[in-house]
Amino acid sequence: MLRIRVWAVTDRGLVRTQNEDAVLIGTWMCQSNQGVATLLEMSANQPMVCAVADGLGGHAGGDVASRAALTEVAARGPDWHSAGDIADGVVAIDRQVAQFGQDPRLAGLGTTLAGAVFDPSGVTCFNVGDSRVYRIADDTLEQVSTDDNLAGPGGRPTPYLTQALGHGTGVPEPHVIAFDLDPRQRFLLCTDGITGSLDHGALHRAALEESATDVLDELVSHVRGAGAHDNYSVVVVDVEDMR
Repeated sequence: MLRIRVWAVTDRGLVRTQNEDAVLIGTWMCQSNQGVATLLEMSANQPMVCAVADGLGGHAGGDVASRAALTEVAARGPDWHSAGDIADGVVAIDRQVAQFGQDPRLAGLGTTLAGAVFDPSGVTCFNVGDSRVYRIADDTLEQVSTDDNLAGPGGRPTPYLTQALGHGTGVPEPHVIAFDLDPRQRFLLCTDGITGSLDHGALHRAALEESATDVLDELVSHVRGAGAHDNYSVVVVDVEDMR
């Protein structure tokens, strides 16, 4: 029997006045201004979704958008049994988030979304925007999400998104990829408050720490040491064999 152990933290950082990020594990959601690492454990015998969302910085209602998106993921996730279910669900969530933007006070809101659905048949990862999902297996860190950013000089990604949820950028086209449910792997979900503060090497070294708590400690230490100019969120998922 396989067990899923999930550690998560979200924080407003050292500069922003509020947290526009949010994290989700199953039906538990958090949007804390001052992050405290939280552990949840569950069996892999039934579908369970983990996700992060980053309300678009500088837009009114970013916190509303990320929270609304994850509320919908929590409600819909248990019925996501295929890549098609996930893609259809994310498109429906885009419409739900957009409804909040009809309030003139929240005009321009939007959010990224990145997550993974765990069930007995495997792990299916998905994203819209530039929040990321990584897979760690055989000491290798692999980004399995796709960044939806405009390219800058030399092909380098810019902060400008080509698609997000609820932001009026057209019907989203979620990126979806599936893997076997293997106890020798770890998944890491994070917003760009993490990836914008670490290079790939530092992220790789942190992700290979033996315990998930050490992963969080390393990542948060790097981000805060760099000034934590943005909100940051990270979810670490370990798949373990209980036999």
